[in-house]
Amino acid sequence: MRWVKLKWNFSTPVHFSDKRENRPKYSNVTALTNVGEIMTKEVCPKTCDNTKRGISVSHDPSAHLLTPIVYLDFSRFPTQLTLPHSFPFPPLSTILLRLIVQLENFMPQANSVVVLDFETTGLSPNMGDRAIEIGAVKIVDGEVVDSFQQLMNPGFRVSSFIEGYTGITNNMLRTAPSCDEVMASFSEFIAGENLIAHNASFDKRFLDAELERIDCGYSGEFACSLLVARRLIQDAPSHKLGELVRYKNIENDGVFHRALADAQVTAKLWLLMVEELEQSGIVAPSFKFMQTVSKTAKGKVDQLLAKSRA
Repeated sequence: MRWVKLKWNFSTPVHFSDKRENRPKYSNVTALTNVGEIMTKEVCPKTCDNTKRGISVSHDPSAHLLTPIVYLDFSRFPTQLTLPHSFPFPPLSTILLRLIVQLENFMPQANSVVVLDFETTGLSPNMGDRAIEIGAVKIVDGEVVDSFQQLMNPGFRVSSFIEGYTGITNNMLRTAPSCDEVMASFSEFIAGENLIAHNASFDKRFLDAELERIDCGYSGEFACSLLVARRLIQDAPSHKLGELVRYKNIENDGVFHRALADAQVTAKLWLLMVEELEQSGIVAPSFKFMQTVSKTAKGKVDQLLAKSRA
């Protein structure tokens, strides 16, 4: 779901006409984004369920009569939209909107991300530790559409502790492709996507280190499901992934500390938190909003959420 905020005024050449009453043309709409692609949609003033139709209208009483704030959902924007009788314009049989928007500047949504998890030989790439498995799921509009899983050979034997902790043995890694080969493929998988991990600082360190070895990077930003959960699920006894899965009754196969399995349950946890925010009245939480939540002091989270519902 992609929302853009529009403010009506008298500047941009958008025309409103009423053929039946031969009313004069009105204007206009200014997108609160940079000027870019032009889209034209037809709108008829009939009472309807605006949310289902993809449009939400609010009005600032202190502003001029013709300055409502309009939110348009372009992911499900029908060819013909309908508006309620209360829409603050004279009765119109047809309204043509030329919406000037730059699609690249739309706020990325929290439910369209890549959720990833690394298994590694240790805690720090700065100490010579390497990744030995990467698992990830790609989510678009709240649905898992793709996944990535691959063991990778770090070039040296892993400790018996890591074998026991992850279940990944040296025999399994002996025939695995190199880290460089796997990470080259993974860089393509995450291209252009925002990223989620549980305890993201750990996974980000290894992602950065492994991609730096092959002179690759990524354009997306990171958010941490652990930090978000600490603020949105404050009554949980622990915010470790396994404990949160049990506390929220998230479906799982009981496998932890394997990359794809951990990425899958992290994705379920993430989408659950997004869904609960939506149920509380926060429409289409953005990725940036979730980052803000993760950085907000626990005692001020309720204030942030209340403000976001206004």
